[in-house]
Amino acid sequence: MLGHKLRVPVDLLTGRPPDEELSEETTSYVKSLQERSMEVHHQVRGALEFSGEVMKCNHDVKHARSVTRMVIRSG
Repeated sequence: MLGHKLRVPVDLLTGRPPDEELSEETTSYVKSLQERSMEVHHQVRGALEFSGEVMKCNHDVKHARSVTRMVIRSG
């Protein structure tokens, strides 16, 4: 974090195939950890999408204002 490369297991970096199920010997801690990490992933993904939409809207509004100013000045 903060500019440092993390050392994590390959499964955490690449993820498991979506159709692959956990083995029966997987502990409840691992299962709950994976569920929580998926939940956090979905929450962050939603927040990033929303943030991107807000930034695009703000950009579009500013661009429209600058175009309007240029038209008024040249007219």
